[in-house]
Amino acid sequence: MPCSICKHAGHSFIQCNDDRIEASAEHMYRNMYALVMEPAETYSESNHHAYPSHSAYTNIKTKMNRLSVGWHVSLWKRAWPLVMDKLHRLDGYSPLIARFRQLTVNARILRPTTSTDYKLSLSGLAQFIARQLVDRESHQMVLQLGPNEQSTEEVSSGVPFYIDSVDVEYIHDDGCAVCMEPLGDTNCIAFACLHGFCARCVGEFMQRCNGKCPSCREIVSQLRFKPTILPEHFNKMNIVLTERRHSEYT
Repeated sequence: MPCSICKHAGHSFIQCNDDRIEASAEHMYRNMYALVMEPAETYSESNHHAYPSHSAYTNIKTKMNRLSVGWHVSLWKRAWPLVMDKLHRLDGYSPLIARFRQLTVNARILRPTTSTDYKLSLSGLAQFIARQLVDRESHQMVLQLGPNEQSTEEVSSGVPFYIDSVDVEYIHDDGCAVCMEPLGDTNCIAFACLHGFCARCVGEFMQRCNGKCPSCREIVSQLRFKPTILPEHFNKMNIVLTERRHSEYT
């Protein structure tokens, strides 16, 4: 039985030393890295105006799948550990890979055995890391401001944001008045009037309430939050705004 990688007799794919194994792994790694970095780089180059839409991440999966067209499962089994080793060598990637595995419940992703499984696992990891890098970029941008300082840039809504000191008190109950989600300094965004809501609802308000606070009807001239806001909550607002704006042109 010839080797399923090099097609030569006398050894199996496990013992194969064909150069295409390393070449395939390197090709996959380099292209995966470029695809993972693209959303965060595009977001940064837009001065944080163009928050990546959902399609930016689904495109990663599509392009990743094209990279392995024609790969036999034997090639996957040999190239896979090489790709993962290269990713672990990148600064900050090991914790992200570990986090992805912690959050994943699909056994096919955790322990791939078929070509489809390997594609699903690697493209899923690429999308996850890309989202985490965008979240990190967004949060670092926010933290560049000091307390009581307004941005010179605008978020996806076209309204400047303002970072408050931690002792400023926003006007809200323990839960968001709209969705009843528990509300605190880690997920609250307020307007200039200091009425605060959860980040996702703020994104909805900016699209549906004609730019006015739903509590007092004051024109929204600022989006305010504290340095304790978590990136995943801040980005919920950007995701809502970006997806809704994108749908208007599609």
